[in-house]
Amino acid sequence: MSEPIIRQKMTPDELRLAGVALFGDAPGWQRRLAEVMGYDRSAMTRWLSGAVPMPMHASLLVRYMLQYGLPVEK
Repeated sequence: MSEPIIRQKMTPDELRLAGVALFGDAPGWQRRLAEVMGYDRSAMTRWLSGAVPMPMHASLLVRYMLQYGLPVEK
């Protein structure tokens, strides 16, 4: 039996699709997603290239934002 999707780390392709869904396909979506998540752009680059697996907590955060929307600044 496979793990439920929520308990799986995002693949680079899933991360790319999520980033475009959240920020659009315009240049800079990677930087914007990294900033919202509290990471620097280089972490996003490593995850998207597949050089480093995306941590589970980061995967969960992206899935949360897809479901409930981006955080609102006050």
